[in-house]
Amino acid sequence: MKKNISILASALMLLVCITSCDKQSAETKTGVGSLEVSFGFPEIDETKAYTQSTAIPTTSWNDNIKDLMILCVNSSGVVRAARNVAPPYPALQNAYTNVFTGIPSDTYTVYAVANSQQATIVSNIGASAVAWNEGSLIGQNISTALLKLVATSPVPTVGIPAGGYICYNIPAEIFVGSTSGVSVPVDGTNATQAVIQLTRAIGMMRVRIDKTQNDNNSVDFTAAKGSLQIRRATQQWSLSNGITSSPRTATNEIYVGSAFLMSDPTSGYSGTMNLTGDISAWADVRMFPGGSTTVGAEKFDVLICGEAPVGYLPLGETATLTSVQPVYWSGQVDGLVLANNILEVDCTLKSKGSLTPPPVGTYGNLDILVNLISWANISSTLVEM
Repeated sequence: MKKNISILASALMLLVCITSCDKQSAETKTGVGSLEVSFGFPEIDETKAYTQSTAIPTTSWNDNIKDLMILCVNSSGVVRAARNVAPPYPALQNAYTNVFTGIPSDTYTVYAVANSQQATIVSNIGASAVAWNEGSLIGQNISTALLKLVATSPVPTVGIPAGGYICYNIPAEIFVGSTSGVSVPVDGTNATQAVIQLTRAIGMMRVRIDKTQNDNNSVDFTAAKGSLQIRRATQQWSLSNGITSSPRTATNEIYVGSAFLMSDPTSGYSGTMNLTGDISAWADVRMFPGGSTTVGAEKFDVLICGEAPVGYLPLGETATLTSVQPVYWSGQVDGLVLANNILEVDCTLKSKGSLTPPPVGTYGNLDILVNLISWANISSTLVEM
């Protein structure tokens, strides 16, 4: 008999509900049963936000969830069933139900992963780029399911150091949740109920600039003139194991950030304040978790570029500029980007900018203050540049 999986989606919690069924004989326990799954987001405790900044990206089904998949993984780590939950998704706090058939009877860890099928992420099975779908994941071990950054093509010409850097786009906003011990009997469902919350697997770095010192107020960080790169990019993420260690130390891998913003956000955020005191520019960069507070080779490296005007004297130069030129600052970040958290990096431009991008590991001219926030909490670090 076919098994039905009914998925009830709510905007506040992700529930995997298994209800009771009739007892089956020993001879029929290799069939299928039914599973009810409800999807949603954990509530945000905004009182945990630090005072450094208060603008926190909002979360809703309509704005944040572009695709959704559930995976049923057995005790050996093998995916036995995979199902897409097709859009449209409900408005915040609305519920919906989908029914799936043919899920093999077994005991599972059930995963839910959102946005893994977007163009700004590469899904892998092992070393091969393979689109995750209902067919490709069946029979695969969950440990081989990886998401990787998408390389930028062509490589930007402004703000990127010479020397064969590999540049990556900002990744999709990956959400994931799971629950274990979900037993699906033949032709029915189990009476236990478990809760899964869709939580971001990615983190964010918020970079803010204080340019009030050393004639740096004249440097332009607006769109097409200013840029932000983050070196030592974490390149891949494992659905079952999170961040793997091997890609975290590469100095030639860069997130290509967007231009800095010169005003506080007016939409898409709860809270509106990012510019405080002498902070005059900011940018949010979504990224895989990573960084370090102790291991130098794993620390993120911030590279800031702005356009200096005629008459500006760059660092290390003896003559002022006779034409506008890009100038650079860099600094090491002593902090971690955690999943579902924002690492706020406040950069004080204490020195003049350089005409050439400083290599990774060349510091001394950037003052960085680091804060860490969950998607409702901010912490900070200070880097002098």
